[in-house]
Amino acid sequence: MKKSLVTLMVACIAAGAPVAGYAGSTAKPENVEAAPASADVMTIRVKVPLFSPLFAEFPVATVNDEPITVNDLNASLETVHEGMAEGTQAPRRNFTDILNRIITSKLIIQEGRNIGLDQQEQPKEMIDTFSRKLLREMVLKDHVKDMRPDPKEVEKRYGQLNVEWTFSTLIFKDEADAKKARKALDNGTSFDDLMAAEVKEKRAEAKQNEKLRYEHIHPDIVKIIDSLKPGSVGPVIDMQKGAMLFRLDAVKHSDDPRLKEKAEKEVLTAARFKALEKYRSDLIEKHLKQDKKLIKSLDFEKDKAAFTKFLEDKRPLATIKGEKPVTVADLAEAIRMKFYHGVDMAIDQKKVNKAKDSLLFEILATRAIEKEGRDKGFDKKKEYLDKVADYQDSVIFGHFVEKVIRPDVKVTEDELKAYYEAHKSEYSYPIMVVLDGIAFNDQNAAQSAAEKLRQGMDFKWFKENAEGHVDAKAAGVIQFEDVPVTLKTLPEGLNKVITGAQTGEYRVYSDPNGFNYVILVRNVIPEQVQPFPEVEAAIRKNVQSEQLNKLIVEWADKLRKASDVKIFAEF
Repeated sequence: MKKSLVTLMVACIAAGAPVAGYAGSTAKPENVEAAPASADVMTIRVKVPLFSPLFAEFPVATVNDEPITVNDLNASLETVHEGMAEGTQAPRRNFTDILNRIITSKLIIQEGRNIGLDQQEQPKEMIDTFSRKLLREMVLKDHVKDMRPDPKEVEKRYGQLNVEWTFSTLIFKDEADAKKARKALDNGTSFDDLMAAEVKEKRAEAKQNEKLRYEHIHPDIVKIIDSLKPGSVGPVIDMQKGAMLFRLDAVKHSDDPRLKEKAEKEVLTAARFKALEKYRSDLIEKHLKQDKKLIKSLDFEKDKAAFTKFLEDKRPLATIKGEKPVTVADLAEAIRMKFYHGVDMAIDQKKVNKAKDSLLFEILATRAIEKEGRDKGFDKKKEYLDKVADYQDSVIFGHFVEKVIRPDVKVTEDELKAYYEAHKSEYSYPIMVVLDGIAFNDQNAAQSAAEKLRQGMDFKWFKENAEGHVDAKAAGVIQFEDVPVTLKTLPEGLNKVITGAQTGEYRVYSDPNGFNYVILVRNVIPEQVQPFPEVEAAIRKNVQSEQLNKLIVEWADKLRKASDVKIFAEF
């Protein structure tokens, strides 16, 4: 990670001295009280590069003897630095505010543990689920971390991604006509002559110079195209309605580094997926002993009334050394969860037994991967322990807020209306317009038409009869509908042209497609404040959020007064 120019001024304790504080500058961060320096404590000041791994575990503060490290501060600052230009610093106030937030979190998390929130069933389940998922992810990630894409497969995929085919195509309404046409080609008729004849007789529609890329074509048709040379005609392709006959006119490959990179990523992803599927099967064989006879005998569709008995069936389907077995009940529960809309319906539709094997595989693979992770010590790695600890803290903090603080949030009708009055500008319908327009190829023609309309020419008549106007249904022409639209939904250029216009005004707009428009602003609907009942729910949410944040600060202040908080850093 790059080094930041930002440094922390940290009070570092001399060898053997107890942690008490720092001496020196009298300047203190706003809202952060530095630990007082005792007269008999020797301290030194050290400049610490914020992103240096050498100082990652160095404490910048303690909360009831629990340290807040440079690494903790760094992690909280990462989101600030992500949005900043190279070489720039975060504003000074960010360090102080972020440290204060970390201290607040620590105080609330500690209080949550003190009252036993971490021992309640829901937080324990959440933490257990996260921990197991993280363990599996680490095992699988480690297995494929050194894989590299096969160069031959990359070149093959790159060739597919960078190719552009050009076609001439006949689309027939009747498959029989397509087959007759194919025979005519076999008998020596040229494709161009055939195309002209079939179109003339209205047996087919023709498309010429049609350029398509690999991702636009069905894989089965790609196989046919790959077998053809430019100038060759493919077989009759059956379609849902009718049939198709095409000639491959040209094949073009482009050199695009971005597509090469995409090919490498896709090939590597596919290879990793394949390797992980095999790895999961191998781990099942390694760690579990399956009762295949019992597995094969299970029929969850034989008797709908008996399914509840499967949910209590403790017969082991697979055993794991040193751990609890996978039981029939485990598989039945997975079935119940998959068909949560109703197992009875799934049984009637004969879906349950079909899903049995895949669901069991996922259960066994999950258990096998977790077993492998524990055997290899992934659950002892610092990365794992840190992530679990962070998640555990977030769960405890969240539960403290929901169980202890949120019940005290009380919002009155008067508070909601006061908020509404103070924030009316945030709860308004935007300006809307109803537009109509006439398209021209020539900008001068559009300007001239605008002048005529401003002088009183009837718009409706002129739209149909103006000299040089483009058919409103032509490809690429903007379609104007008689409905209000917000300015932000308009193309950027049109938005600028229309902004500030009044009802009945004419404006001229040139779009990127080369068309020039006379725009009639039929109606301007001004911005309107939304009625209170329409926004009451959103306002209630905002007011509750404000109150909750205020209560969190009050709780933090109360806990801080009763706690031992020391700050060792100046910013």
